[in-house]
Amino acid sequence: MRNTIIIDPNKCIRCGLCTKDCTNFVLAIAGDKVCQINDNCIMCGHCQAICPQNAITLVPPNSDYITNDIETYDPETFKIDADHFLKALKFRRSIRHFLPKQVEPELVRQLIEAGRFTPTGANRQTTSYIVLEHDKDKFQHDIMNTFRRIARFMSSLNPYLKLPIDFKKLSRAKDDFLFKQAPLVLLIVSQSNLDGGLASANIEQMANALGLGVLHVGFFTYLAKFNFKMRRELGLKFGQSIVDCLAIGWPAVHYQRTVARKQAQVTWR
Repeated sequence: MRNTIIIDPNKCIRCGLCTKDCTNFVLAIAGDKVCQINDNCIMCGHCQAICPQNAITLVPPNSDYITNDIETYDPETFKIDADHFLKALKFRRSIRHFLPKQVEPELVRQLIEAGRFTPTGANRQTTSYIVLEHDKDKFQHDIMNTFRRIARFMSSLNPYLKLPIDFKKLSRAKDDFLFKQAPLVLLIVSQSNLDGGLASANIEQMANALGLGVLHVGFFTYLAKFNFKMRRELGLKFGQSIVDCLAIGWPAVHYQRTVARKQAQVTWR
């Protein structure tokens, strides 16, 4: 058995919190010590996080894990005010007008960190990120060519279907219709739509906290799925997909208030 969990016997008080919180029943109290009893550890870190004595150290299976950024809980800096958080969610808007100003690399790093610490199913951590900066215009042009062809076809059906969207106008849309001249485009790539979607949501909240604006570019996300040449150029592997496309930049508009939403549909059973 490969030991992925090291327990300091001089610090461990055998409180049992780690054994109770282990989702895969990897830890157990045996006599006067806590020990690892199988190889089912998924490196979720619950045992290390919950230990009141800081007696547990995880041994990562490879060098992909970063172990020097572990922080100890501090209620003064970790706690989020619930009212402020809800107001931030209410005030969030899709931004379609950006200032001609670059997003600093340090801010991009913070956005990626928000995604990196997002939970994933079974701690898979298969979500990755592609920053479109220099090649942004090229990929935008490729997708818009496809978009315009579809819009032209749909506009030919408009007299018969009475579609609510002016596809004729969209068929003449310029390339920057897609990314709205945002200086940065971030692609969320994952093997799981749920994992990628959760990461995308956290990245957007971080962007809002930094004063940045975000637009979820659904047209790009959808059309890129069927563009195999683009998938190759982006280096996507089998099983990976672009879960979300975020156009990010400094907002050129400022919204003054929240807006109405439909009442939540809740069923209590």
